[in-house]
Amino acid sequence: MTSTERKRVDQTYQNEVGDMLIEKIMEDKRNYPLITMEQYIKVKNVWNFNGNPAINVVAHPYISQVLSYKNLKTLSGTSWLNDEVINAYLCLLNKRDNENLKNKVFIFNTFFYQNLEQSLKSGSFDKVFRITKRAKVNISECTKVLIPLNVNNNHWTFVHVDLINKSIMYHDSMKNSKIAAKIMSDIKKYIEGALVNEGQEANQNITMQVDHCYPQQDNYSDCGVFMLKGLDYFSRNLIPNFTAHDMPYFRILITYELIIGKLLTPNI
Repeated sequence: MTSTERKRVDQTYQNEVGDMLIEKIMEDKRNYPLITMEQYIKVKNVWNFNGNPAINVVAHPYISQVLSYKNLKTLSGTSWLNDEVINAYLCLLNKRDNENLKNKVFIFNTFFYQNLEQSLKSGSFDKVFRITKRAKVNISECTKVLIPLNVNNNHWTFVHVDLINKSIMYHDSMKNSKIAAKIMSDIKKYIEGALVNEGQEANQNITMQVDHCYPQQDNYSDCGVFMLKGLDYFSRNLIPNFTAHDMPYFRILITYELIIGKLLTPNI
């Protein structure tokens, strides 16, 4: 790298990472991991790769999704995140949450709700029950269940089931809650069915509500990032305090974490 190229990278890094982190620390939002210059360059090298996009960047034993250049590039700029990238990141979140015995959280993949709708039509939960069985997870032992949603195949949202406080909440970074009631009702039926299937009593007093305070995006492309970080925050019992301004940083962070197969430690 020439000195001119290095200066250009330094300036871009400061604009996309450095200034934002300084701002967050000043606002006392200290749950942002530090991205170093070297880590930033690794991410940019993947995003700027001009070879065969189908080539795998890296593989991890606990991530079944393909982490190709093509898939990781969906995290760059204002691209829409695809299922491969989202489900790969959910593997990292579940891996961390599985290691926390005091806060048992399970996050379904992006295909769960589609399978749930089919199960409700057929009148049998067997198909969706097999998902948690394969994952060796009992819903009755979880403190939270998080469910990502691909609404109409063009918008990412999610549902947060709090099994301690017996509530279901719908989170949308564009405040489009027209189908929230149906989605939450479907998920409530599943939760109650799962509890009965595990020998527990179905709790009929689970409340349902839309989160009207969830951070909002300012474009039509960042919903996937908003969803992933919302899942990350709620799985750590944190209230989302990020904004649309933080999305370029989060895209860099998520890409790097997928490359190394590990979530960075928050700066708290």
